[in-house]
Amino acid sequence: MLRVERLGVIIKPNYETLFERLQTFNPGVYYDERRDVVHIFPRVQCSYSPYTAKIMWYVADLSNGVENLKKPKRVKDYPIFGPSEVYHWAGTEDPRVVKARITNDDYLIMTYTAVETFHPLRHRVGVAYVKAEDIESLKPSVAFSPLGVTEYINDKDAFYFITKDGQVYYIHRPAGVFARACMWVSELEKSKIHDMESLKDLLKMKDPKVFVKARFWWENDKIGAGAPPLATDSGYLWIYHGVQYFGVGRIYRAGVFLTDLREPLKVIARLPKPLLEPKEPYEKWLDVPYVIFPTGAFIRDDFLYIIYGACDTVVVAARVRLDELLSELDKHHEEDIS
Repeated sequence: MLRVERLGVIIKPNYETLFERLQTFNPGVYYDERRDVVHIFPRVQCSYSPYTAKIMWYVADLSNGVENLKKPKRVKDYPIFGPSEVYHWAGTEDPRVVKARITNDDYLIMTYTAVETFHPLRHRVGVAYVKAEDIESLKPSVAFSPLGVTEYINDKDAFYFITKDGQVYYIHRPAGVFARACMWVSELEKSKIHDMESLKDLLKMKDPKVFVKARFWWENDKIGAGAPPLATDSGYLWIYHGVQYFGVGRIYRAGVFLTDLREPLKVIARLPKPLLEPKEPYEKWLDVPYVIFPTGAFIRDDFLYIIYGACDTVVVAARVRLDELLSELDKHHEEDIS
């Protein structure tokens, strides 16, 4: 039986701070493998009125032990990113972070939900960037700079998928196309990361199409992208969220599937049961009940670490042995799933 070990709440609201009094959750994650340091960028809120999300910055130095993941340190006492442009004046939410080399520099590219107004049809995906070295060296004055928004309206749960050979795809979840919202993929005009002449090329997309649809009982409402995928010897490993609607509420769970290394958009295995579902009190009984929302993951030694928001309130970490997870996926090849 596949065993997922919960490491518990690693970041929670802090009522003594200005920006994190209410909620700290759904973080973007970047693992600096060379330094063995995890950078965590949670969405934070200090009040319900106005309800405006910003993004903070924490680090966990694992070089002295993985236990440090349970007690990350805040790098700055103020946000590393937040509303500054008209297209996200009402909030910068649910970031995802990937590393990309563009025009001879390494960047961290953050995608986030840009809330232009409080109307649900005004969610777009914003893109921001920072030089990777400035984050890795903990430069105190560093901040993400806004690049712009993608063209799709009422879109979220997005990130750039950069394959091992440099192919770039935009993964996202537009609403209103199907009864059950699902994961889509768009191509970029400059399909190779090495061909991009500027960061602005990241905003030039085309040919949106369905990537992965909701299928199982625990996804009867919708699914959406979670953590940016990780390359393994068996394929690209994707952690996503599925939502079950049961009349009086919703339950958010985390699932997993695998895509082919040579055909990175071809799903080759998918677990029919959730990898994570709400069990602990902090996953069931806080601000928004019964929510597990994965937004970051990394591989270290023999484990896959998953970082997720719980109940729109706290940041939680869990881990699973990578070999056991891949072995379980091997039992559920795509052709075996009806």
